[in-house]
Amino acid sequence: MKSVKKKKTKSIFRIINDEIHLWLGLISGIIVFIVSITGCFYAFEREIKDAIEPWRFVEQENKLFVPPSVLIDTAAVYMDLLYLTGQ
Repeated sequence: MKSVKKKKTKSIFRIINDEIHLWLGLISGIIVFIVSITGCFYAFEREIKDAIEPWRFVEQENKLFVPPSVLIDTAAVYMDLLYLTGQ
């Protein structure tokens, strides 16, 4: 005779355990993902800044430096300043 297999239903404990495992796993996975992404941003901070802020780099030119007195005079002409520092 063949043995008849009974259809096993999940117990209430198993159902609750499955739901808790699912949601705690998703929440902890999101936390790990956020920590990993922010750590990546911190580790590659210099490279990211180099890529998104190209104005930080200036090519070297073979010209003489402009003395500060000339810069102050130029600023006085183009800007309406009450008091210029460095005079």
